[in-house]
Amino acid sequence: MRIIFCQKGQSLITLLFFMIIAITIISASVVVTLVNTQSTSRLEITNNAYVMAENGAEDAILKLLRNPDYTGESFSLGEANIITQVSGTNTKAATIEARLNGFIRKIQVNLDYSNNILRMISWKEVL
Repeated sequence: MRIIFCQKGQSLITLLFFMIIAITIISASVVVTLVNTQSTSRLEITNNAYVMAENGAEDAILKLLRNPDYTGESFSLGEANIITQVSGTNTKAATIEARLNGFIRKIQVNLDYSNNILRMISWKEVL
């Protein structure tokens, strides 16, 4: 009497099991990498928008030094659109908004202009 063990498919099932686990781990790591890359791109764009807003604020201060009646303007700087608004007479508030690829960053600069001297009171980002 002969006993026959049929285990020919057991190694194939084990191989398939480990392949499914490996594919799941690789897919998860690819998804995490893509999400991190996208987040990094967004962070870089919003930081660039902030730098553009700072450049617009510096430009507004220079224009206020040259012309105390400056009220603002809109212009493009690279790919960003900059909107500058200045209000006030002696105490001036300059609000600078930079728009870059759908991201908006704003800076507000408060200035005191008296006796032909322009003095910066505050510089802050506003939401």
